[in-house]
Formats: sequence, structure tokens, C-alpha cells
Amino acid sequence: MNTPKENNLFRILAIVLAVLLISVTAGGIFLLLQSPGNTATTKTAADEIQTLDVISPRKEEAGTHGSITVSIASPSDKSKTDAPEDELTIDAPAVTMDKLSSVHASSELSENNMTHSAGRICDGRSENAWVEGSAGPGINESIVFTFDSEYKVSGMNIHAGYQKNPDIYYKNARPQSIKLTFSDGTGMSLQLSDICGPQNIAFAHPVQTSEISVMIESIYPGNKYEDLAISELAWY
Repeated sequence: MNTPKENNLFRILAIVLAVLLISVTAGGIFLLLQSPGNTATTKTAADEIQTLDVISPRKEEAGTHGSITVSIASPSDKSKTDAPEDELTIDAPAVTMDKLSSVHASSELSENNMTHSAGRICDGRSENAWVEGSAGPGINESIVFTFDSEYKVSGMNIHAGYQKNPDIYYKNARPQSIKLTFSDGTGMSLQLSDICGPQNIAFAHPVQTSEISVMIESIYPGNKYEDLAISELAWY
């Protein structure tokens, strides 16, 4: 029978032999994985970044139809609409103010030995103005521009009100809404801002016309006088 001391010695030898066996087995597996037929497949984060596919942006096909953008705009509001070019084709030349043959108004205010005549609306001087001469604030009063032929009109620049200075501007009535009527009977209504300064309005579609009537539909009232005025109006 083995003594306790001998039993302990056998246990230690068994443990040592087991450790050696495990080490030899692990080493063999490592060599096997490193052989040419079994290349390691692990990658670093940098390897992954370098092997990412680069995808070129897809080319958009060119549009097959043409369009233009024209806005009806004032200093405080600008909107845009698209329309096909073939709907906007007009043979007439673009209008210029030197093609104007006459301007006449439904009424004119005379005072202090002078008349605020229709011609003052297009004399290039904002300190002058056409002032209507009817009783009341000028609603339904109108002014008519007649050209020497038919022209393409794309919009207007207007100094609404009497713009000699801000004090005179607010004392007199100013147009709020106006209706334009063209020589073919068509028309449009436009809203104006209440500002002492120019306003540009570009039509959604150019029109071909030899005459334009501007009628006052609604007003911004003056704080002292009922008379309605427009200092300047030019077509383009």
C-alpha cells in the first residue's frame, strides 16, 4: 500500500503530464492554422475601412421638357409658378414706355390752379401724381394706357399713393386692389402693399395687348383726405 506522501507525488506528476499534453496539442493546432492552406481570416477595423466598396452617384437623366419660373411679387410676398414655354410664346415685341401713345383717366383733381392729370402717372417723377377727382375715395375710378401697337407686357412697377413724402402719402388714399383689363377683354386683379416706395409685379404669364385699363377695386384710406393718388406706373 502507498503511503500518503507517495499518493501526493503521483497526483503532482499526473497534473504536470496533463499540462504538457494540453500545451503540445494547442501548439499543433496553432501551426495548422498558420499553414498556407488555412490562412487566418480576421481583419482589423482599418482593414475593414480599406475594403469598403465605393459607389458612384447615379447620374440623373436630363429633363425632356422645358419650363420657366415667373413670379407675381411684391416686397412682402413672392410666389412662384411654373408654365410650359409654348404657352408663353408671344410674337409681339416687349413693351417700353416710349411706345405709349396716350393716357387718360376717368377723373382728375384740380386744385390751387393746377390739375393732377393722368399724364403725371408716367412722367418719371414720384413727387407728382395722378389724383382722381370724383366724390368719395376713388373706388371704380380708372386710368387707361394706350400703346401705338400691340406689345408683350410682362409686368409693372408702381408707386402707389402720393409719394411726394411719407406725410402726404398717408394723408391721401392709396390703391389696395386694382383690376387690369387688356385689349382682348381679359384681365386680372392684383393686391398692392401699403408702402411708400416702389412695388414690382411680374405677371404669371406675359400678355399681348395694345391697351391696359387700371381700375381701383379697393383702397387704403387716407388719414386726412379722401382723394386717391398714384405717383408712378410703368409697364415692362
